Amino acid sequence: MREHFRKYGSFICLDAMKRGINKLLWPYFAVVMINDLKQICVACEAILCEERNDAYHFILKCLCTMSSGGRSIDEIYAVGGDGFFSQDSLQKWGLSNAKYICDHWHLFNKILPERFAIAKGTYEIIEPHLRSMAEAFTEDYFKKEYKAVIELLRTMSFLNRQVDAEVHKFAMEAPTYAVFHLNRICGSIGRKGSTSSESNHSSVLTYLNDGLVGINKYCDYPHELIKKLFDRQGEHINKWNTTLNKQTEQLRIEHYRQ
Repeated sequence: MREHFRKYGSFICLDAMKRGINKLLWPYFAVVMINDLKQICVACEAILCEERNDAYHFILKCLCTMSSGGRSIDEIYAVGGDGFFSQDSLQKWGLSNAKYICDHWHLFNKILPERFAIAKGTYEIIEPHLRSMAEAFTEDYFKKEYKAVIELLRTMSFLNRQVDAEVHKFAMEAPTYAVFHLNRICGSIGRKGSTSSESNHSSVLTYLNDGLVGINKYCDYPHELIKKLFDRQGEHINKWNTTLNKQTEQLRIEHYRQ
């Protein structure tokens, strides 16, 4: 896992999963990345007593300490999340060079609907423009869609200053979600948040439930869960090594053909 962090830790995703997979009902947590096979891999896994900002900080601190000489905390350049933490959190944790990337799915299906609940029905009307702002490949197009939202609000039968304030706040947060900003982040490779974390959660549940997808019947003591997680990592590493070995053999064959 430390080797994964050394190789692929420039972009990491952080998230906790609350699915009751241990008898203490403590959330499962992982630092997730994408390897050179374009598959998810983890730098570390943990069971938290509670999902808290200081717990995230503690795990990152331990990870960087254990990886001493491999990758420092200053060599993490992007961190994907679901809105539980923010850019300010990264600065407090000491990730001075990292940029926060807010997951698009959580942004449009959870975070923004909650913000605009102050005016019923408003979010559904302005959502297309907000999505266009997020998908903007240029700053000019972003400003165009932002202006369109403001003009749309002016045509509505009521004027809610709180809604105006929330739209302005959303625009100011563009560096965390707008595509033209994300493409400037070192190592982001066009990723739009913490999708890797969600994929890892799904993978963990499938493994613990003997291949069953979309359900969870597993619940055991923490030490038994940790053992299962170690077994899962061992199987993944063996699978990746087999794939890499096959690719190496293919390269040798191509070399001899030439």
